Amino acid sequence: NGPSPPAPPPEGEGSVVSRLRDFHDKAQVVEQAGRPLTIGPLRAEHQQQVEQLFSVVFGTAPAAGWWTWKYGPAGLDGRAMGLWDEDGALIAHYAGFPRPLRWQGQRRLAIQIGDVMVAPRARALLTRRGAFYQVCSRFFQQHVGFEKGFELAFGFPNERALMLGKKLALYHDLGPIAEVVWPATARRVNWRWRLAPLSAEAAAQLAARLWPGMRAHCPDWVIGERDADFVLARYARRPDLCYRFFALTNRWTGRAQALAVVRQEAEQVLWLDFIGPPSALTATAPALQALAQTLGARALSAWASPALAERLQACGGQPGGTVAYLAVARASTPTEDALRGARWWWMGGDNDFL
Repeated sequence: NGPSPPAPPPEGEGSVVSRLRDFHDKAQVVEQAGRPLTIGPLRAEHQQQVEQLFSVVFGTAPAAGWWTWKYGPAGLDGRAMGLWDEDGALIAHYAGFPRPLRWQGQRRLAIQIGDVMVAPRARALLTRRGAFYQVCSRFFQQHVGFEKGFELAFGFPNERALMLGKKLALYHDLGPIAEVVWPATARRVNWRWRLAPLSAEAAAQLAARLWPGMRAHCPDWVIGERDADFVLARYARRPDLCYRFFALTNRWTGRAQALAVVRQEAEQVLWLDFIGPPSALTATAPALQALAQTLGARALSAWASPALAERLQACGGQPGGTVAYLAVARASTPTEDALRGARWWWMGGDNDFL
């Protein structure tokens, strides 16, 4: 019957047998170049194998707590598909993380692609019906489409991964994600506004207040949910990176108009997220330029999808190079015309690695 993924450590015979039966109910054996490979959903008992593959593919071990943040229900609550060789070693992995969207005012449930990994020794199988194709296509078959849980799957691959997904007829290419850059300076700050630092808990509370208004001001955008749960799961609970939260506050009224999430990396401050009416971008950008100067950075930078990049450049930002691409699974329910006609609002914090 072909190979089986490694059995989980003993925790009582009933639980082991139950979990293995559940796994094999959905696993399949496929053949590649005469080799029997096993494909199926990953479980908590495969954590060590996933972390080992992560270390091999990305050249660094994931931080303690990474698995819980990525795949635990209190974190990003990921789902994943794995491919095992005949010896039971995990050689490919493809995951996604639920992300509700507001699609021109309507709530739609999407899943965001992440943790795409193929072991170097299996990259010769990066062909049609190869390792990447197997985990990607099986993931979409299980999770994406009518009555499968998620209406669309999207991600931010690099150029090589995008080209492979297009070649295998798995991805729509919806264009580049660009960097927008400002010099660190306090010269353009409007005296009526100031940035007030917030704790993660206070930032989540502010997000809960601001997000409904942001939705109302973005009726023609496709934008990921930016509520309190998102702020806590994406930023506050991440174990290996430190994010800072700031409220854009009116000095006269003391009322916060927008929330910004940033992280300093070397000599630049990364502007990762924004929650508030789009009109508040005009005051937020120079306030963050001043913050960058205060922190000793040389520049403020943001990642943005094309329509949002135009708004940020109108706030004094200069266009930089392409940093990623927007890919949407062809298995998604919206038509290609609808996907290409959408105004996407994506920033750096919408991916899972900054």
